[in-house]
Amino acid sequence: MSDLEKLAKHLQDALFRVGEVMLGGATSLKTGPTPKQVADSCTLEMVAVEPGSVELVLDLRQDEQQTLFDAPTLGEQALQRLVLGAEALRDPNGPLPHGYDTGVLCSWRDAGRLLSHGVDRLTLNLLLRRTQHRAVFDREVSDRVALRLQAPVHNKRTVEGRLLMGDFKESGYQCRIHPPVGAAVRCTFGEAHRDTVLGSLTKPVRVVGEAREKGGRISSLHIADIEALDEEGTVAIDEAALGLDEQPTILELAARQGVAVPGSFDALLGDFWPDDESSDDFVAAVREWRHEEPRARRRP
Repeated sequence: MSDLEKLAKHLQDALFRVGEVMLGGATSLKTGPTPKQVADSCTLEMVAVEPGSVELVLDLRQDEQQTLFDAPTLGEQALQRLVLGAEALRDPNGPLPHGYDTGVLCSWRDAGRLLSHGVDRLTLNLLLRRTQHRAVFDREVSDRVALRLQAPVHNKRTVEGRLLMGDFKESGYQCRIHPPVGAAVRCTFGEAHRDTVLGSLTKPVRVVGEAREKGGRISSLHIADIEALDEEGTVAIDEAALGLDEQPTILELAARQGVAVPGSFDALLGDFWPDDESSDDFVAAVREWRHEEPRARRRP
């Protein structure tokens, strides 16, 4: 999927979620299909792609002709709140914009990943029948979104690696991050990160979260934020995470148990084999035992 397609998808997700919030939904992060009223009113269609600095032109799907005097549709209201809210996010001390919830912030966070792909900013120009609005989504706003999504973290750790396991049981969400060096990192996460984890399975990610430590090493990490990384990117890891769920090598196990490492293969040879019995005799005996066992099981 191209960056342009990803941007369109994230904008559509954000608009759907604003529409669900406006309809009084408890959370736009809930699983299941988009409500029909929201899907009918807030579906975007690509109208054109303009040259120059890439310009993506989107419009609401119109099922019937509307006039200047018609009341604003749910889709138009949701679009207005989406754009106005994007600009309001620039204020670090401001309240959550009207029509926004955690799900909308997650959509903006996902869209903000394009800013690490050589994109300086996303400029939103909204033209409605009665008004127009403009918002700029840049690195500053993207950082504000990330901070709003992150709960207070006391023992903050950052881990990068490939996400190779996800458990989505109702009793609690868990996943496992496999860094390029060291043991896997077991993580827990909430509903806000469910879709991102699900969509990032088998892919490299960066997670930031609250770490629990035992013996100076991390025993678990609760994700405050997760970001998908490019496949070709260099993946690093917080050194503090290397000891989580430690899986020692054979040599490490031998050292812990006081087992000496043999210096040569000859040292592994035992001196217990009878001198009057050849290896051929042993193989013949094993074959005879194998034939005797089935006959023994058949006896009444």
